[in-house]
Amino acid sequence: MSLVCLATACSHDVKSLPPPPTTISPPEPAQLQDFSGTQWILASGKATTTTQSVKGTSTINGQVTSNGSPVPGATVVLEHFFGDGSSTSKSTFTANEMGNYSITNVVGGRYRVHAFQPPTLGTATAQVFFLKNGDTKTVNFTLNVYSGTTLNWAIAPNPPIVQQSSALGVVLTQKTVKADGTISSVAIPGAQITLANGSGITLQSPATLTTGSSGTAQWIVKCTVVSKPTVTFTISGAAPQVIQLPGCVNQTTTTVGSTTTSR
Repeated sequence: MSLVCLATACSHDVKSLPPPPTTISPPEPAQLQDFSGTQWILASGKATTTTQSVKGTSTINGQVTSNGSPVPGATVVLEHFFGDGSSTSKSTFTANEMGNYSITNVVGGRYRVHAFQPPTLGTATAQVFFLKNGDTKTVNFTLNVYSGTTLNWAIAPNPPIVQQSSALGVVLTQKTVKADGTISSVAIPGAQITLANGSGITLQSPATLTTGSSGTAQWIVKCTVVSKPTVTFTISGAAPQVIQLPGCVNQTTTTVGSTTTSR
């Protein structure tokens, strides 16, 4: 009975709760931290390429040759492009004694593949293709030989002027295939080059020079008559190279009013 009375008393004495608010007050604006005087420290790390562990059902195979013969031990590099092509995975394979290679369990997608064998065999372009799941793609390579020296020359002024000294410079380089398959020209320092002048031009510096660290050497020559002279370069251990220079011209004089200018 007392419990009933207590319940009755409670029902008469407890006031009703106010209704919930219909709006929520906006939060206080965040206080932005001023980093203008902060010294930033670069986190250590290493860039990585995307890898893919899923095994596919496609195969890429072929043979690597050069001058009609197999290239045993040639390096074959396969790159798989993901998404927009900015992310790739790269795998390297080695051809067998007959120059053959076979890459299995390849997933479908876009690929680029090239082959090479440093320091003399390579290709200037790679092969790019799309591989479907379950396909077998044959990609053969014919490697070119990159070796030997290249002599590039220039003369200043050009054309040379009769009875005036000119600078005849050369750059000696050698093409090579790097360990990553790229083809580049490397300067040859310490090589001896002998210059022999032909008719119509004289040599005003020592005939034999040694190339510097950048593979360069420079002679001073002078045209004696209006002609197209030739010079001969002989690199130690190589056959002579005959070069025809630009035609030598006379100095011209132009009179403007009372002023005379020569060129």
